[in-house]
Amino acid sequence: MGAPRLILIGSAPSSGSTLLADLLDSTSFTACGPELEFFCNRALYDLVAYKRNPSLKSELFSPRTTSIFPRYERLHHYGTSKVRWMEMIQEAQHLEGLIERFSSSFLQYREKPQDGIVFEKTPQNVNAIDRWIESSDRAFIFLVRDPLYVFNSLLNRGWGTYTAFATWLLYAAKCWKYLDHPNVRVLRLEDLVKEPFVRAASLIQLYTKDHLITPDALRQGFEQNSYRKSASKKLDTWGIQETAGDIHDPNAKEVSADRKALFQGLLGTKVSEEYAQRYGLAAVSMLEACERFGYHYSATGEAYIPSPSGDEWARFARKSLRGMMEGHGSLFDFITYARALELSR
Repeated sequence: MGAPRLILIGSAPSSGSTLLADLLDSTSFTACGPELEFFCNRALYDLVAYKRNPSLKSELFSPRTTSIFPRYERLHHYGTSKVRWMEMIQEAQHLEGLIERFSSSFLQYREKPQDGIVFEKTPQNVNAIDRWIESSDRAFIFLVRDPLYVFNSLLNRGWGTYTAFATWLLYAAKCWKYLDHPNVRVLRLEDLVKEPFVRAASLIQLYTKDHLITPDALRQGFEQNSYRKSASKKLDTWGIQETAGDIHDPNAKEVSADRKALFQGLLGTKVSEEYAQRYGLAAVSMLEACERFGYHYSATGEAYIPSPSGDEWARFARKSLRGMMEGHGSLFDFITYARALELSR
């Protein structure tokens, strides 16, 4: 019997990653628990230093996310605990050893075979995509959704206009250099919801030769999946509120004319050179990114970038302060966060 495999999933927020996780957990040989925010921490990839100080954190490229917050309280859904996770870190001689211990423990808890697949879905996993795919046998799934609907969803969740504007593009720009990497698979939410069981079964099958899953078997597993219903919290504002066998297209919700007009302003922007250099992103434009993922828009209105709100400035300040206290960044990074975008035309 082979060793277990761990595959990371990343995406911009409000891109449907919870639905994907529900589907990927619904076989007899795969498991996907709640978000952990472990593998998005770039400090983890220097395991020797991390073993000496497991509280180390790396910076995050996303301006709204103020820090990395490991979700130790969710480990009971993995059949383990923070104490045991720390023991796994100390026991491991290298990162592959930690991955194997973690994956094996979770599969055992779920009563699934030891040559099964563990998917870890945390949107911020994008933060460490380059470090993760350094090893040839590590796979990464980048889930993407039409940016208009991500923008609309983030506003519905109470995000400020500036960060709702910038977020989709910044996540795309962080993955940009690796989209054609053999270890990276790009999946559009729009394609997934059209044929959820066909698409998810096909995706799973890419990563195993030892097990077989059909769309019908996946559908049955999805309908009977009590684990994900208890382990995964869904927000009331989400467009996908699936029940057994009933998955709706989240993009079917109407976007107001005012928000569409706001979105038009975004189409004339790009990632600023300053921000790209600071956080290791590609300085791509919104139209370039839309086209790359098959979303066809044209910039017909006046391009503009909204000023951050008072709440957003407060978040930037907290993020800067935390970064300085955690040993990375500067107290003045809040200025850089407010300059994530620039006009492209």
